[in-house]
Amino acid sequence: IVNHISAQSDEFKDVLSHGSESKHYDLFLTKEKVFGANPDPMDIEKIYRPRPTPCFTPIELKTGETKEFWTTFTSNQIDIDISSEQAEKYLNAILTKFSKNNISLIRLDAAGYAIKKAGTNCFMLEQTFSFINDLSQRAKALGMQCLVEIHSHYQTQCEIAKRCDLVYDFALPPLILHA
Repeated sequence: IVNHISAQSDEFKDVLSHGSESKHYDLFLTKEKVFGANPDPMDIEKIYRPRPTPCFTPIELKTGETKEFWTTFTSNQIDIDISSEQAEKYLNAILTKFSKNNISLIRLDAAGYAIKKAGTNCFMLEQTFSFINDLSQRAKALGMQCLVEIHSHYQTQCEIAKRCDLVYDFALPPLILHA
């Protein structure tokens, strides 16, 4: 999953314990990292929401700090800051582990939500296409094909297909079963 990590992960547990001093803090995305200390409410309103819940979850850390972590899907799924060095290392470690274990096909789950930028809807931005292309190329260099999950207009899926090996939407599995 290129968008988030479990709130029960060792990395996030370390953030819960050590707050912004955690060695993993930069791996996670907070409201403040994208919108600054005083977000424009109009920017927050523009965010495309796949769920009826808020996209930020305030979490009190053991240090006494309260941070609003970005949680696109649920409060148990903490979004990663893919622009951070920590995220680069994290994703590279996963790709390397998969490669060493002879994984030949990976699925990029929630890829359309990987990039967040103030003033946008934070879904399928132009930078998202570049991110998918880059990650697909890194996977290919390690001998893996890349299947990207995209829930969007079919033309968007066609554009993503130019940057990876395969693309699909949630409709594909039931259609295959039905066929």
